[in-house]
Amino acid sequence: GDVFLSATDTRWVGAWWVGFLVSGVLNLLAAVPFFFLPRSLPQEGQEHRMEELQETLQPQILESAKEKELTDTGFLVLLKKLLKNGVYMLFLLVTVLQFSAFVGFMSFMPKYLEQQYGKSASEAILLIGVYSLPVIGVGYFLGGFLMKKFKTTTYMAAKVGLGTSVTEYLLYLLAFILVCKNAVMAGLTVTYQG
Repeated sequence: GDVFLSATDTRWVGAWWVGFLVSGVLNLLAAVPFFFLPRSLPQEGQEHRMEELQETLQPQILESAKEKELTDTGFLVLLKKLLKNGVYMLFLLVTVLQFSAFVGFMSFMPKYLEQQYGKSASEAILLIGVYSLPVIGVGYFLGGFLMKKFKTTTYMAAKVGLGTSVTEYLLYLLAFILVCKNAVMAGLTVTYQG
């Protein structure tokens, strides 16, 4: 059968790709200044620094080469060092917490808002964006400001990140306490007769 849709029909989706095209062009324009940066910035005393590094690193390189010869593969040694790195492990834990919270939030929150608060799908997505994006933006700027002001170390920043992620995760669970009364639905919450 023939499909009779006009541009004024609510089911018409025309030029859906324009948003992707505009975003791509804006991303390319934002990348242009980075092409004019040098590969590395010159540092004072670079010549002397290279000589010092060669003198201090030569014994370490020889030692690590011997260590690699003793083991069949250096993978287990590197894995052990990586697992003992506190900053890396905290960062990994924070990333897992944030990713699982984000996936759960984006997967189920729109449907939750639809069911609990009677919002349409488009309203639910709009509300999520309106309430989430400003908080995320302020969080990035505030985090950068506080790190600069208090001169935090990498390890301290990882600990703060873990603490805030756990707090956020627990506060997110509080949203499920706020529920509305179930909507009256024939056959589900009330009988068909009344």
